[in-house]
Amino acid sequence: MASTLRGLGRMVLLVLVLVLVVGCGDDETSNTANNGANNGANNGANNGANNGANNGANNGANNGANNGANNGANNGANNGANNGGDPTVSQCGGFVPRANAPERNLEACASCVDDNCCDEARACGEDADCLALRECFAACLADAVCASACAETYESALEINAPMIQCRDSSCGDVCRPEGDWSCLGTPSDPPVGEAGEVTLNMTYNDFQNGDPAAGVTVKFCAPDDAMCETPLAEGVADDEGTLTVTVAHDGSGFNGYMEITGGGRFPTLAYFTSPVLEDGNTAFQVISQNTINVFAGILGLELDAERGHAAFIGLDCGGSRAVGMVFGAEDGDDQTQDGYIDGGLPSPAATATDGSGIGGVFNIPPSDTAGVYGTREIEGDRVFEESVVVRAGFLTSVNRRPNL
Repeated sequence: MASTLRGLGRMVLLVLVLVLVVGCGDDETSNTANNGANNGANNGANNGANNGANNGANNGANNGANNGANNGANNGANNGANNGGDPTVSQCGGFVPRANAPERNLEACASCVDDNCCDEARACGEDADCLALRECFAACLADAVCASACAETYESALEINAPMIQCRDSSCGDVCRPEGDWSCLGTPSDPPVGEAGEVTLNMTYNDFQNGDPAAGVTVKFCAPDDAMCETPLAEGVADDEGTLTVTVAHDGSGFNGYMEITGGGRFPTLAYFTSPVLEDGNTAFQVISQNTINVFAGILGLELDAERGHAAFIGLDCGGSRAVGMVFGAEDGDDQTQDGYIDGGLPSPAATATDGSGIGGVFNIPPSDTAGVYGTREIEGDRVFEESVVVRAGFLTSVNRRPNL
């Protein structure tokens, strides 16, 4: 169980770039370290992301990921020290305020963490791998490939880092929580309209827990009104690298259906794209094993009903960033239906909304061809998206949505 939880936490962190660096203590030390850390993070991000992307293009995704993480971590630490101070000698275990940190009210956030979370922060600050993990994440910024390699490189530090994030979110969530971009609320955009035609999709499927290629999964591309996917628009089987290329016809509004993903030892999944697909492109998608979803449910204290379906969400703001403080639900939910969220890299029965990963789920939803699901901002209480999706018994429906209300 422990190794499975570590794997689950690591893969959750692969999709979460944690760039929080807050602190407590001496201002003079903070300013010196802050300048070094800022320069380190920025230079590390540029070198890490650029080298990772370039090497990834030339040598393959694995080389890109490894080089991105190595350059991001090494350049972040080296440039931080060379440009004004050692970022590991500073406040509260090495977590100093940075201009590129995601928190609003940065000074207030730092003060709150000072009062509540310094023990947790120092535990990470006293561990070289944990500090290196955070520097690596900070240098990667929004480069998911680089962040994935950071978690691979410093896997042992994930459990040391998690209590700091959990303390920050539970004790200082209202102060530190990013505001997000909600400028589009109240001005929903019209559906895309174009010429009828085809789109070619180069898909890559990986395992959520360990990142391995999801070889052998069978994928059908289904029209939105074909609830059982009896007439797939395209279909295929992922190769040994987890890749599959298909061409899907559309009526001018893009492909706005879903993927039915089965086989290959994975939990059956119905996956929706973030928005209708009008252009050819490359898309990566993670699939989850039966064991992982059982572990997730067990941590949350849930018993999964085989006669019902489940939904997994990544909440996004208007700018496409992962949204903190989102709550997910199902219109037809009942007393068996329960939501759950990631907190600090692991599923938490105490969490009531999303953390920086934007990840949450709703379990034991009554099956429906047109199930209504939604996302709400926890503090403000307003809905930001509503969607009608297929929920099947024994399937996980995956929904990543920007605001549409």
